[in-house]
Amino acid sequence: MLPACLITSLRYLKAASFLLALAWLTACSGTPDSATEASRPAATKILRVGMSPDYPPMAYQEDGVIKGMEVELAGVVAAQMGMAEDIVPMPWSELIPALLRGDVDVIMSGMTVTEERAELVAFSDSYMTLGQMAIIRIRDAGRFRTPMQALESGARVGFVNDTTGQAFVDGTAVIRVKQGYATAEQGLDALNKGQIDIFIHDAPTSWDLAVSPWADTLISMYRPLTEESLAWAVRKDDKALLKGLNEALAGLKASGRLESMQYRWIPVQVYLK
Repeated sequence: MLPACLITSLRYLKAASFLLALAWLTACSGTPDSATEASRPAATKILRVGMSPDYPPMAYQEDGVIKGMEVELAGVVAAQMGMAEDIVPMPWSELIPALLRGDVDVIMSGMTVTEERAELVAFSDSYMTLGQMAIIRIRDAGRFRTPMQALESGARVGFVNDTTGQAFVDGTAVIRVKQGYATAEQGLDALNKGQIDIFIHDAPTSWDLAVSPWADTLISMYRPLTEESLAWAVRKDDKALLKGLNEALAGLKASGRLESMQYRWIPVQVYLK
């Protein structure tokens, strides 16, 4: 026969084991208490943003990190829609195909609204108006007085493929010698090396020259050759996302936050009439 004290201890052990098992079953099958529920993060929908990071200051890579005005806009707009942004970098030529395949939800990459693109995608309201500008070597400033005089001189003209810069060059009859490049950096490098005489690209590229590696050798002529609107692109059937983007953009405009972003990323904006 077991001693009375040991029998009592065994009874307490069985009771404790039963209570522990009951608590475990309750935790597994019951409804979590409010503290546990509150500690769980709410599911956040992801906004996949297609972006070509070769267009400073709109979108570019620095030390392996994608930066720029479009990156900041993507984060702010996504947050206003209760989403988290996921930047998906890719070459410029892949942006619209990736959107149409469903690989990304929106293109935010300094894209100009054109009739041809509008046949494929739906554009948001515009967040910036600008134009193409001519960039030349500083030493040629005396040779080229105005953009059109430069273009009519028989100079060799470069542009980025599949952009409105190419559309302008292709549509200007006086331009005889022209060369396309995959990125703005390649075009600027070719201009700097004397392989072309003029490089045509969006105004932000011209404005950014002053703080770029080309500051001592290249200069913009600053007179806009075109008037264009930048906007974000979504699939035509994604009406809910388009509505959300436009509402977020309207809020940024009304609060002055959009203008503040523009001047932070593009502190120098020069237009010559």
